[in-house]
Amino acid sequence: MADTLIPSLRTALLVLLIAIVTSGCTPGISCDVYRLHRLPAPTGETVAIVAADSDLQTSLEFANYRALFEERLSNAGYTPVADTAEATLIAEIEYSVSEGAPRVMSSWPRCSYRYYYRSGEPFNPQWYGYRCWEPPTVSTIAQYVRELRMDIRPAGQPQSEPLFEGRATSIGLSNRMSEIMPYLVAAIFDNFPGESGQWKTIFIEEDALDEPDEVGASPASGSGCPATV
Repeated sequence: MADTLIPSLRTALLVLLIAIVTSGCTPGISCDVYRLHRLPAPTGETVAIVAADSDLQTSLEFANYRALFEERLSNAGYTPVADTAEATLIAEIEYSVSEGAPRVMSSWPRCSYRYYYRSGEPFNPQWYGYRCWEPPTVSTIAQYVRELRMDIRPAGQPQSEPLFEGRATSIGLSNRMSEIMPYLVAAIFDNFPGESGQWKTIFIEEDALDEPDEVGASPASGSGCPATV
């Protein structure tokens, strides 16, 4: 009985610790964001969202992403339009997924203390030792770098200096951009246009994706919470 009591107690304590650490967590992902801008305060200027890769402009995938930007830009005080000829501003979008450094995962060995007792002497162990029946394991899991870029420039001036440059990067286990894009968009528009020239790590909660005005949380408020994707 003593041979199994200590491992069982240790397992129970581990489960309790994990429950305490993760009890306040909300699903989401962490994004590193960098923004440069000299944008004047918006007064309803018209803006057209275009793909940096012209081959994607008419794709259904980009149409879904464009809707995300239109909502955020509208909430920021701009007027999205479909025709670039009607726009005073152009928001150029570029995104990519690439394989990053793998995540190394390791497990603890499964071990226990072993005690032997004489009959009638429950508090006098004759021998004790440490026995492991399952060695530690090490494995690797593929990770992906998901990146989003948004540049805003005056319409009709393709060579002009952008008024806004935004970059959002996230590293995670999913390479499905359709799942990640709402988080990256939310990160770029966190407190838009943001502090110019500053890197910022933003934890985007899943629940906040439906609340465009309150999309981000500081690392402190999301601390300890694992990314979901």
